[in-house]
Amino acid sequence: MADEGTADANAAASAAAAAADTQTTAATTEANGPATVVKHETFGELEKDTADWLSKRTDIKDVKSLAKIARDKDSMVGKQAEQLAKAIVIPGKDATPEERAAYREKMGIGATADDYAFEVPKDLPETLPYDGERAKAFGGLAAEIGLTKAQAQKVHDWAASTSVADFNAAQGAEQQRLADIGAAETAKLVKLYGPVDGEVFKTNAAFADKALALGSPADVQELMDRKLIVEIGGKKVVQSAGLFNLFAKVGQSLFTEGEVVRGDPTQLGNPFADGDQENLTMQARVIQSDPNRAKSLIAAAGKKPADFGIKA
Repeated sequence: MADEGTADANAAASAAAAAADTQTTAATTEANGPATVVKHETFGELEKDTADWLSKRTDIKDVKSLAKIARDKDSMVGKQAEQLAKAIVIPGKDATPEERAAYREKMGIGATADDYAFEVPKDLPETLPYDGERAKAFGGLAAEIGLTKAQAQKVHDWAASTSVADFNAAQGAEQQRLADIGAAETAKLVKLYGPVDGEVFKTNAAFADKALALGSPADVQELMDRKLIVEIGGKKVVQSAGLFNLFAKVGQSLFTEGEVVRGDPTQLGNPFADGDQENLTMQARVIQSDPNRAKSLIAAAGKKPADFGIKA
């Protein structure tokens, strides 16, 4: 009797399961249309779509392999959910100030200009000073538009390198412009005084130097700031033929004396001085023609008149 009871119970359970399956199948059929059921060699009766999927999965051969795939997929979903929780989410329009601040901190976005510390470029020319105030102002803009510190540094470095390139190009263009002006003005002077290496030209240049030396360093610097005088090869060169002539005439009127012969630049120096200015011929000429002047020149050279046969 017990066996018959058990059999009846199993039959009832099977009938209930079949009824449930029938109800589920009926609901599915009513919602999506009739489902085609096929016989699978391993898993029994399955919907055709499921059976087709299994036929393509050569790694699913039995319940054990199917369970492993399900477990792995579940684990992957869990990891993706964990990564999503750690992901940096851009705050929406309804985000709180705290959420926005947390987002900016995670992204490395400064809150104010002081949060951006820019490195000074190493290749800046000495004549192009670093503008720290402008860099700080850019830091404020970077904070306003939401640049990260790394992004802001990249933009800063690009702007600095561009400025250096522009500055060098401008310097080269300015040097060329001054060279062109100098060549044009020198051509005017050559028409007046002859070749640059000629004695007349050199004499007038020496007179101009004498007149220029009368000015203070500030006076000379002002002329240089106005580009009327430039320094080329360590020498100051006048960039105006008119200014050169003016200096030459002033120098000539102040320094020309009886013994100064026009066209002989050696007369403008001290023949008693050591070095390039020393001139034995001129020493004898000055001693013979004007002993008092000779004494003054000897004293200016730091020497004694007696050394040259002149009585004190």
